[in-house]
Amino acid sequence: MASSEKDPAAVVVEHLPFGHLLAIWIAIIGMTVYYVAINTGIASVSRMAYAMGRKRMLPSVLTLNHERVYIPNSTMLKEKIINITARNGIEVNIDFAIRYNENISRVLQQILKAIQDDVQEEGIEEPDILVREIRGDIIHARIKFRLLNPQRLEDARNRVLREVLKVLSTQGKT
Repeated sequence: MASSEKDPAAVVVEHLPFGHLLAIWIAIIGMTVYYVAINTGIASVSRMAYAMGRKRMLPSVLTLNHERVYIPNSTMLKEKIINITARNGIEVNIDFAIRYNENISRVLQQILKAIQDDVQEEGIEEPDILVREIRGDIIHARIKFRLLNPQRLEDARNRVLREVLKVLSTQGKT
């Protein structure tokens, strides 16, 4: 009867048929409900972070690489995950359009060579030119590179654009 002073529910269970088994069963159900509630809370944190990232509510420093990483669920459950995708600097894209009437691949190669030759001291790595669209005699392209010092973004853009204009002016395209 000492338990009745501390726990009135124990008195009710003692007077029911199969009370001792019912008490064990209620304890198991209680632990299961508690486990499900905790598991739901833990699982919802990752979904909330994912939703905040999609709505751009997280700091931009988390998305400097502009790269997507896919990790299988089985790997997340079984193995330790180490992020080795983060690289120094930021990815910079400069879109431009030019009118052409001759060998455009030669002009794009000259632009890329000029960028590679001239901007290495600026902390620019991996320059590349991607053709995005060809419409009539106009080509839309993108210069893509990695800038090691994000504080020099405007200087780097201006330097690259000067090199593009220099090549285009020698080709008579400006």
